[in-house]
Amino acid sequence: MRPVKAMSVVSLLGGLTRGSAISIYEIASRLAALFDAGCFYIAAPVFTDTEATRDLLMRQSILEDAFTHARDVDAAFVSVGAVHKDATIFRIGLVGDDDLTSLHEAGAVGDICGHWIDADGQLVDHPLNHRVIGLAPENLRDIETVILPSSGLEKVPVLRAVLRLGIVDVLITDEKTAEAILAERR
Repeated sequence: MRPVKAMSVVSLLGGLTRGSAISIYEIASRLAALFDAGCFYIAAPVFTDTEATRDLLMRQSILEDAFTHARDVDAAFVSVGAVHKDATIFRIGLVGDDDLTSLHEAGAVGDICGHWIDADGQLVDHPLNHRVIGLAPENLRDIETVILPSSGLEKVPVLRAVLRLGIVDVLITDEKTAEAILAERR
């Protein structure tokens, strides 16, 4: 453990309802423990069952406090997901096959912080975007340093979309993915 004075780890979106190697709560807890830091969670699911449930939860003071902390971080590590059946979010059953089809139909190329975006980086009109509990992509603009570690050719469309938004300061990727992203500019 290497204590860092006044450091906090803050989750930027809701989590899974069961333990997993990709659980936001577990990742945040482990990272906070490494630095003897405080830890703040958005104690809610990534996706609610209805928009009304999401709205009700978002009005709770505990979530308002968590989002205040999330918007106030100095640096953020974010991830993106692709829209295909082998993507983690679909593989673990967080999002179903019907949503996969309708996301494609809505023009989604992937998600950032649980928000589904199109090739231009704009939110698509899809029910999942009305049920997500996570920091909205536009809120990332106000964070000093946004870091996106991601790779894989299947993620190129969503990586391009996020880069178009101008909300990522540092992209960490592999050579093949970088070449594919840059190929569009040639």
